[in-house]
Amino acid sequence: MAASKKAVLGPLVGAVDQGTSSTRFLLLVSATRGKPL
Repeated sequence: MAASKKAVLGPLVGAVDQGTSSTRFLLLVSATRGKPL
């Protein structure tokens, strides 16, 4: 039987970027030091 593998991302941080013509939601993994997921 194969062992199950799970990805552990750790704590997540969300940020909203509101521009003049669009709104974006960024999801970041705190362990990546600011690199978008």
